[in-house]
Amino acid sequence: MKRSALSVPSNIAEGHGRGSPAAFVQFLNYAQGSIDELTTQFLACADVGLLTSAEIEPHLKELDVLSAKIHRLVEYLRKPPPKTDS
Repeated sequence: MKRSALSVPSNIAEGHGRGSPAAFVQFLNYAQGSIDELTTQFLACADVGLLTSAEIEPHLKELDVLSAKIHRLVEYLRKPPPKTDS
């Protein structure tokens, strides 16, 4: 879980550092995958009784918020640039 959690900001930083919107989107998608992994791991912990549903719920809500923010950023980066009159 620590590895998945650390992978989210690491992928965002690496993608941003690549310097192109396409590369940034690719790494944002990797970050989204890490969020999905972490969500699954929290749910698995609840399934096997390591954590209660009440304990994981705040974390799942935060992951949903982060996921939505990444999704909106990807949508923004995929928009074509505005046309300018030349």
